[in-house]
Amino acid sequence: MVRLAKVSDGLLSDFVDGSSILRVMTLGVKCGDEIVVQVEGENEIVAANALRTLAESSDH
Repeated sequence: MVRLAKVSDGLLSDFVDGSSILRVMTLGVKCGDEIVVQVEGENEIVAANALRTLAESSDH
């Protein structure tokens, strides 16, 4: 399971289901915004590393 939240003015938004692009889009995350990602499950380390690579990439 992947859940995401946005940090704005030091406050954390509600977490949304990362498997739903529509819910992720409701966060309104823009380039340079801070996010918090929670990953749970059998392959959580692999998934967390892949998400970190994607989020830190400038190729999107």
